[in-house]
Amino acid sequence: MKRIGTRIFPKAQTVLEGLQQVDQSRLPDDLTAKELEKLFNQAKKIDNERIDALARYRKLVDQAAALRNELNEKVVRIRLAVKAIFGPDSHEYQLVGGTRASERKRPSRGQ
Repeated sequence: MKRIGTRIFPKAQTVLEGLQQVDQSRLPDDLTAKELEKLFNQAKKIDNERIDALARYRKLVDQAAALRNELNEKVVRIRLAVKAIFGPDSHEYQLVGGTRASERKRPSRGQ
């Protein structure tokens, strides 16, 4: 199915306004202004719900990102505090996810 987008609403509004001035008795029953207006209102209602849902989604995405950033900052600060208090080679530093200085691979000397 071809994606139409929201540009159809002004077009449909123009057709509806023009159709209301036309003798509709010669048109098929499903092509009257009444039927078009009914469909237009349904489509507009659903589109507004879609826009609201998208705004709520974006707000949740922003909130989640902010909380993840705050969580990351807290983790980094805790590790730095433990490292500063107990030392970079301490068991406590290792318990909070740090790599003990004695366990780090020594850089090899170039030949």
